[in-house]
Amino acid sequence: MLWEKKGLIFSPTGQYPWVITHGMLPVADKVNDDFYRIYFSGRDISNRSRIGYIEIDINEPDKILCLSEHPVLDLGKLGTFDDNGVSPTWIVNHDNKKYLYYFGWNKGSSVRAAEVSGLAISEDGGKTFKRHSAAPIIDRTNTEPYTILVISCILIENGIWRIE
Repeated sequence: MLWEKKGLIFSPTGQYPWVITHGMLPVADKVNDDFYRIYFSGRDISNRSRIGYIEIDINEPDKILCLSEHPVLDLGKLGTFDDNGVSPTWIVNHDNKKYLYYFGWNKGSSVRAAEVSGLAISEDGGKTFKRHSAAPIIDRTNTEPYTILVISCILIENGIWRIE
């Protein structure tokens, strides 16, 4: 596949309270034909990240067809691994569901933030997502004790799910 650089296609300018600044970590999901939904992390006035999306025709990506009015995945409950923000990393379409992998932001005491991976699932075509768990799906271990454990790619090969 040949890639063609298109430049900036979306700039957050406070269109909604969840997207005052930042359009970071885009994850594209082909909905059908040339229609794509691009999930990304926007930041609110308190600099906390939430996941929402834009919709585009891939042939005219600079023409935004839709910007979600509300985030599809909001902050986690106070004290959870994602109570200070969520950012998308990957999406998998499987059995009429969308599996959105994301990392949660949690303020650290001596480090700026802890980042570990979570999973949210959509059964309505990606318009809304519900957390699989209030806990991360991958967390620290004795051999990997640090709090930056972010899933970047999931593949399904012969029915086996694999983190890449």
